[in-house]
Amino acid sequence: MKHNYRKKGVYAKEKYHYAGDFPNGLAIKYAFVHTMMFLGWIVDHDLFSEEFEEDRINEIEKFKQRALTGTQIYEMWDGVLSEDK
Repeated sequence: MKHNYRKKGVYAKEKYHYAGDFPNGLAIKYAFVHTMMFLGWIVDHDLFSEEFEEDRINEIEKFKQRALTGTQIYEMWDGVLSEDK
């Protein structure tokens, strides 16, 4: 299944990973892990935009305090990382 991320302004959408050939017996929450590891690294190193910080300051602070995991944040965003998230 091929997806056009640029056309929709979507950088990652986890349903693309668990729809189709996702391994049986593996919890869907694991489809979130790879993107959140990357986003967590971005947050830990303050590599996000000012706009992202303004929109997501609560999640950023909780993540840095380790009160939220990256996967929990991504689930709050419905498993979508896009221009408007």
